[in-house]
Amino acid sequence: MVQRTNKKLWSNREWAVTTYGIECITEYYPIEKKRLLEGITDKGNWTWFNQISGKAWSTPYLFLQALIEGIRIHHPKSFDDERVALFIEKSIAKTKEVSHE
Repeated sequence: MVQRTNKKLWSNREWAVTTYGIECITEYYPIEKKRLLEGITDKGNWTWFNQISGKAWSTPYLFLQALIEGIRIHHPKSFDDERVALFIEKSIAKTKEVSHE
């Protein structure tokens, strides 16, 4: 377990939403809150979900839960953005595909 000094606001067994952003509990991998929407709202092809879902030490669905909670907590107005809703929908579909392989 990796120790965090930032206040935990939400967590699952691998990730925590903290006052910093989101942080992996089992590995050292913090993502600053101002960076959570990168690739989602700026029309990029790269997103944190794509980056982290390729890591052997992370479960895509658990990361997606944390990312969604991180966005909800740190960027609540973003849920009104249809790009965020579409990203979440597509990412959930990808986690279902991965779990059936």
